[in-house]
Amino acid sequence: MFDVTWKRLLWITVYLVIILVQTSNAVGFYIPGVAPVDYPQGAALTIKTTKLVSSKSVLPYNYYSLPFCRPKKLKKYPENLGELLSGARIYSTPFEVRMLEDKTCAVLCRRRLRERDANILAQRIRQEYRVLLQLDNLPVGEPIYGEGQKIGIERGYPLGVADAAGTYLNNHLSFKIYYHRPSGGLKIPTKGYRIVGFEVAALSIQHSEAANSDSRKPNTTLLSTCSTATGPDVNAPRQVVEPGADVFYTYDVEFSESAVAWGSRWDIYLQQPPTASSIHWFSILNSSLIVVFLAATVFMILLRTLRQDLLRYNSAADGEEADEEEYGWKLVHGDVFRAPRNLNIFAVLVGSGAQLLGMLVVVLVIAMAGFLSPANRGGLVTAMVMLWLVMAFPGGYVAARIYKSYRGTMPKRVTLSTAILFPGICFATFFGLNLLLWMLQSSAAVPFVTLLYMFVLWFGISIPMAFLGSYLGYRKPAIDFPCRTNLIPRQIPQLPLYARTWVGMLVGGLLPFGSLFLSLFFILNSVLFQRYYYFFGFLTASFFILLLTTALNSMIFVYIRLSSEDWRWPWYSFMVSSSTGGYVFLYSVLYLWKKHEIDGETAISCLLFVVYAAIASSFIGVALGAVGFLAALGFVRRIYLSVKLD
Repeated sequence: MFDVTWKRLLWITVYLVIILVQTSNAVGFYIPGVAPVDYPQGAALTIKTTKLVSSKSVLPYNYYSLPFCRPKKLKKYPENLGELLSGARIYSTPFEVRMLEDKTCAVLCRRRLRERDANILAQRIRQEYRVLLQLDNLPVGEPIYGEGQKIGIERGYPLGVADAAGTYLNNHLSFKIYYHRPSGGLKIPTKGYRIVGFEVAALSIQHSEAANSDSRKPNTTLLSTCSTATGPDVNAPRQVVEPGADVFYTYDVEFSESAVAWGSRWDIYLQQPPTASSIHWFSILNSSLIVVFLAATVFMILLRTLRQDLLRYNSAADGEEADEEEYGWKLVHGDVFRAPRNLNIFAVLVGSGAQLLGMLVVVLVIAMAGFLSPANRGGLVTAMVMLWLVMAFPGGYVAARIYKSYRGTMPKRVTLSTAILFPGICFATFFGLNLLLWMLQSSAAVPFVTLLYMFVLWFGISIPMAFLGSYLGYRKPAIDFPCRTNLIPRQIPQLPLYARTWVGMLVGGLLPFGSLFLSLFFILNSVLFQRYYYFFGFLTASFFILLLTTALNSMIFVYIRLSSEDWRWPWYSFMVSSSTGGYVFLYSVLYLWKKHEIDGETAISCLLFVVYAAIASSFIGVALGAVGFLAALGFVRRIYLSVKLD
């Protein structure tokens, strides 16, 4: 009476996503505005700080964890869930900037470095940390030039420079703000200017105070190394980082008109090397050839063999060659649909894989449509977390269908395990990492209130969704298996080498990984070097090729296993397909080893990176394991439906 189809299930999930997105805006988080802001001449511009990041460490730090100048009244801006999880803490800065008003050698403050501050500052400089600021939701960056023209933007500016002579702090910032005035042809008239670029040049200058200066008031402080007429003295000695050193923080502001429209201001940040697109197209073509090869194997070689087997088996069932003994995959028809060992855990893993798969597919589609642009700060992480909560609905449904079809006797335990087991492991790991980040005083440590909020989301959304999906799954009829299962399991002969599990995992995960590794390289490059990743179109194509490759691969390996008269194919198909996650983890560790020189200062950061890589790899492995099993299940049902059995 309460029967639902897959189409209805999909529409219910879509409605739940819409409801969650609408309600998530009402619990204290926000999505940064992407509408243009018009600033009249003389309007105050607010420069904000987010965090300190480094290509040699995955640990972000708070801007004010270092001895920088503070405003008289420090203001903290709200962050969304994605920003909190990525370590962004948005604060105001003491920079005083007004639209179209240039400044030269403005003094922020004077700070005397204590021993602790100097040691921490020197350590951050040696680790090549960069400072991230933003203006009008646009990150500051250093321009990158090639062949006489600007080809990109490097986010942030370096905290300082360390060489054999010493450690030096970049204490003078030259900001260049590009503005654009919209044409009068707009439907909505504008009364100001729009910011379309925010660049910086960082210098290290050991400032000297002039004799007639009053250092008690920064606005009246006069420096002999930096004047409003001639600008900073670039030939002056650099600011050494040492205990007791007096540091003057100064800055310049220059406005420049630009022909770049507001809607195109992010293009320079997303600019990629000219060869990047060619490399991605080559990877897509290469992966497509792999899929064609596997599909040809399935539909030309494998199905041809199956057709010969079916003709032989069916003719024997009709009385021809009746004395001929059955062999091969038909011989195990009485055990092929036997419940896998540890059915509870197996159903939970397949359901969790379906949950992760749904989350990944929807996130990629949304990102490819342009809804998760870099202007929407933290939007990608927020979408992944929220969708993972909602996708517990199809996860519970799949786990229930699998468990019921194999005649499981503890449905409540499986439902509860699907809702709690895998998310609980992830939450416990995240909590342990958060304690470590808190001890290291990293801004990536999530506040307790946010942890409590995530806990409430888990119990208030994910668990009810899993229970609802399981309820609908148990109400559906069990999957119709074409063969009856014998009471006594058939003895399994000794398997040849190519049909063993460890060989299948080594070989079976390699081809799917080949369709993913190039996108994985660019993702790791973006994560470690703090660059924007925006190849979502190529990533989506690679991901769907990965799913096709995994499904076809699973069918081939399961057929080989059944032909060897081994009926234990469910776990085998899952493990062969999930082994791609192991290759992802090994590649991530190899990438870290090649790109980083691990020493005492970066060892903890590398450990955290390995843990993060293990979590991401397990997500990929479980999702692909579910794909491999479901594809193999459809394949096995199809071939045994075609055989005439007694």
